[in-house]
Amino acid sequence: MRRKDFFLYQKDLLSKERGTIVKEWGGRFSIALVYPNYYHIGMSNLGFHVVYNLINRKKHWLAERVFLPHALSLESGSPLRRFDIIAFSLSFENDYLGILKILSSGDIPLLAEQRDDDIPIVMAGGVTTFINPEPVSRFFDLLFVGEAEDVIDEFLDYYADLKAEALSRENLLYELARRFSFIYVPSFYEV
Repeated sequence: MRRKDFFLYQKDLLSKERGTIVKEWGGRFSIALVYPNYYHIGMSNLGFHVVYNLINRKKHWLAERVFLPHALSLESGSPLRRFDIIAFSLSFENDYLGILKILSSGDIPLLAEQRDDDIPIVMAGGVTTFINPEPVSRFFDLLFVGEAEDVIDEFLDYYADLKAEALSRENLLYELARRFSFIYVPSFYEV
């Protein structure tokens, strides 16, 4: 889809929504909240709504949503590489192929081991990461194993503190995993 067509699509969707949160980017950390399926399927997920609202209620953070078939955020049309974190919500195994489509379309290396410090952190949470994160573990820098709603504030605050220290990607992931028992960093383990 051409960029012009995306903006027509975006305008149409947003005109029908209630509860859209649009924030200015200046001085904020950013999360692309990705549902690896189409808009109408992703928006039927209540957990996705909750996390979107929890992130956006924080003054120094913004969350924008991304759905198939685009790798642009719904709120501002921003590409994935512009965000600090790309966070996937995984509810169904059938959505796993959507992970690859969105990463590929967004010019993000598919495998975590191929990413350098210039690429956003790619993470995932959701029901399928509780049950068995291994089928998708190679695609993520870190996975939430548990309910994000209870810990998202503390996670975001600590992430912001670590970013201020200008740590390497590996050290950032190490510090997050060391601090939080619900963080699984697959690259630190041999399965």
